[in-house]
Amino acid sequence: MQKSRERDYTFDILKFIAIAIIVLHHYQQTTGAFFPTSVNWYDGRFYWGNLVELFFIISGYFTYTSISRIRNGASFFRFYIKKYFRFLPMLFICGGVCLITQWCYIHTLDTSSGMNISFWNIIASLFGFQRWFDSNLMINNPMWYISVLLLCLIVFYGITRFCLSFNLSVFLGYGLIAVVGMIMRAVTLKYGVDLPFFNNSIGRGLLCFFLGLCIAAIFKNKKLEKALETSWTIFFGASVLILGFIVLYIVKPHLILGSSSDTLYYSLCFVVYPCLMILCNNASLKHRLSHSHLSFMGGVSYNAYTWHGPILYAYVSIFALCGLDPCQLPAMYSFLGIAFLIGGISNKYIDAPLSKFIQTKIQY
Repeated sequence: MQKSRERDYTFDILKFIAIAIIVLHHYQQTTGAFFPTSVNWYDGRFYWGNLVELFFIISGYFTYTSISRIRNGASFFRFYIKKYFRFLPMLFICGGVCLITQWCYIHTLDTSSGMNISFWNIIASLFGFQRWFDSNLMINNPMWYISVLLLCLIVFYGITRFCLSFNLSVFLGYGLIAVVGMIMRAVTLKYGVDLPFFNNSIGRGLLCFFLGLCIAAIFKNKKLEKALETSWTIFFGASVLILGFIVLYIVKPHLILGSSSDTLYYSLCFVVYPCLMILCNNASLKHRLSHSHLSFMGGVSYNAYTWHGPILYAYVSIFALCGLDPCQLPAMYSFLGIAFLIGGISNKYIDAPLSKFIQTKIQY
């Protein structure tokens, strides 16, 4: 893992904000809460679930440095096993707890969560490969991102090894896989296809993970990398594009949406999110935000993400038992605070110690 002083705190802050929004998105999705006079993070004017694409892009961006390991002869096992075991403990622990809290939720509210609680789904969810086979809800469903990410890492190793072996451009290889992901997403949405290794979740992951790799390949060009770090023209240009998108979406959303939500989706993936990556690479911004007291944000936000599913089921069940209404603003934002509090505790006492143990025991 990176040492604290080497971390890109700008990306940690970006992920922290994005995960907070995703937590609120899932809260309203699960409870059915809607606020006519406030921002709605689910079923509002903007579909915040597309922030998961940003997670994939950032993951692909930071995976780019692994090319050197593969070039130096790292086997698939040496490359993959440590990454897999980095995610497995939280997949397993949070998934196991979610089984319990979801059972309480179903029986307390006398409702169904839409979950397929079969032996296969439990095993596939706990070990992180459920979304490889279909798009059914995972036991701890927000972890579908990790499931698809694990598959993307397999494809990354394969295409990188292939390109290096035949002296082909890895950039073109990654671009090709991104196009495959785009086609997969389009086909599954249009025709409702949901097959092993060919479903909407995998399409979204392949498109954005490999787009992140392509962005890294461009940004890591020595001349451009320096310009990204120091040029205020590029920084303000990216800022104007982001602000312009926001203003246009608010004032004239039909110009972005057109006749299909694909226009919005691809605007985010190919314009807004890359511009956010440009902002995060600005050296001055990095310097201003590189403080040790911000080092907690990466680990806490990731753990808040892994835990918010099982916590949400418990939270809503407790509200039901107490005769309280969870569809209130104070209840929602209190839940957000609880999710990050538990994320902080989990990061310090569960995830970080396990990660350290894995780092020392699994050598590559």
